Amino acid sequence: MSFREMRNLVEHLRSLGFPRLVSLENFTAPNFQLVNEVLAWLSSCVDGSHASLPSSIDTEQQRVTLINTAAVFFYQTLGIQLNTKKLYGADRLAARELLKITTVVYQAIQSMPTTEGDEMHPSPSHHPYPQVSVKELQETRQLASSVIHRAANLCDSLQHEVENKVERTSAVKQAIDLDKAESCITSSLHSVAALVAQMTEDTEHLSLKQKELDERIQQKKESLVRRHKRLDVLKKMRPAWQHDFQREEEELKDVWQEYVTKHIYLSYLENQLQPSPPSSPSQERETGGPHFSGSVRGAVGRAGMFTLGVAKHSFEEASTDEDEYLDQSSSEEDNTLSFS
Repeated sequence: MSFREMRNLVEHLRSLGFPRLVSLENFTAPNFQLVNEVLAWLSSCVDGSHASLPSSIDTEQQRVTLINTAAVFFYQTLGIQLNTKKLYGADRLAARELLKITTVVYQAIQSMPTTEGDEMHPSPSHHPYPQVSVKELQETRQLASSVIHRAANLCDSLQHEVENKVERTSAVKQAIDLDKAESCITSSLHSVAALVAQMTEDTEHLSLKQKELDERIQQKKESLVRRHKRLDVLKKMRPAWQHDFQREEEELKDVWQEYVTKHIYLSYLENQLQPSPPSSPSQERETGGPHFSGSVRGAVGRAGMFTLGVAKHSFEEASTDEDEYLDQSSSEEDNTLSFS
């Protein structure tokens, strides 16, 4: 803390009427008793009817409670934020925090109008200055800032007043050409009217385009709904020949099974009729003939290939018939919708 700040604090306390004599050396060493007295006296000056700072400072907890209570009190009443850590030190840094409070109170006292009969130094038992709320202090600070800003602007304007006066005088002395002014105003009016007409035309064009787009979107939506409905109908539709097709398919399976069986027997009989080299009786009994197994395998293989070919051909024919039926149904429904 500087010497000037210490001097200002001492002068403020003396001017406000602090009952104890305070010197510059009182805050050289920690002096918590003096800080307690100053805080209690300032709180009674600001708001004597609601000041309730603790008076006992014997223990550390009591001193901490005092500092916290004082910081909250002055923040709520004057809007001053105090550093509680520095204030608890009770040294020169605490004096700087006390100076924040005394400066506000001292400025409030100095701004009050005084008469000849008023006392210059109020006593601690009687305070002639009114109680100041936080809102009033904030409004006062804002008003002071606005006054300073406007005063600075006025000063800058007055510095350019000499040049502005010369230009203003020359402009007043000049004769006004009415014809030229009228022509300028007329040209400006024409340009503005042309701009308004162009903007109006563009707006109408955009409105028409928007209407066309809305109609196209609506048509697409309706077409999409119709196609969805048609798709649902086609999914649920069962062709009239579907039952006959399934019956014929079952009959074809039975006929094909019978054909395969007969073909195997026929192949076996043909193989038996062909001449074969002599073989032992035991081998013939075990295999049922020399070429029986090979003939049976060949017959079964040929029957399987034929079965696959017939089944594939039947499936392709059924798929083709079903596609043709669906195409015919969709074309008939399109014609019906178009007619409606």
